[in-house]
Amino acid sequence: MRETPWTKPEALDKLHNYLAAPVFPWNILFENIRESALEHYARHIPRFHWLPMATPEIITQEVRNTCRDYLVDPDSPRAQQAHRGYIHEYPFAYSQCRIFGSLQREDRSLFDITDVPGIARLLGRQADDIREHEARAARHATETPSPLRCGARDLRGQPVIDMKGTPLGEIEDLLHEGEYLVEVRIRPLPQTPPKEGTLRHPGLRKIGDSLALPLDSITLWSPFHASAVLHDIV
Repeated sequence: MRETPWTKPEALDKLHNYLAAPVFPWNILFENIRESALEHYARHIPRFHWLPMATPEIITQEVRNTCRDYLVDPDSPRAQQAHRGYIHEYPFAYSQCRIFGSLQREDRSLFDITDVPGIARLLGRQADDIREHEARAARHATETPSPLRCGARDLRGQPVIDMKGTPLGEIEDLLHEGEYLVEVRIRPLPQTPPKEGTLRHPGLRKIGDSLALPLDSITLWSPFHASAVLHDIV
């Protein structure tokens, strides 16, 4: 088990190599991480970030999104404030806590959904070591209390940034159809007036001084940036 903090160059080098590797996302999930980093990020998993019935395809996309979340701005001031000495372990530690915790909540394991022994051999690891690592991360994820509350009431007023980390405004409202959340309204900052066509998304609408966006064009809560992240800014 690693004991030293990660540096930004080390994290970036690993991420760029791991994202292009044929064993992604398992290389991220099998990476050795400090015990204290797992414990830290276990406290940053909102309830709605658990993944029910996760498949290899869902896991791959969610781990990729977590890596992209970090790469938006590894020096994010909000991330520095929230994570301090653990900031550069985010893509690895958060992914492990979230994925392994989600599986354990359903009494499942990574061994149930992919060829862990075969992947471990490719990475020069022992399958038993992976099993112990998964159990440790899952224990932190499911037993560490999280202070985060990310219901609709909590998300209103939360800051919104773009994919470059630029502040855009704040969440004004969340619209539902029945029990399903379908649309997010954003109150832009004065220096970023809403303009249709600002996004590469055909569902953008301007309502008064606000932007109305489909749910799939925004990450409602980024545990790394402690804010919502708007996708596809041109």
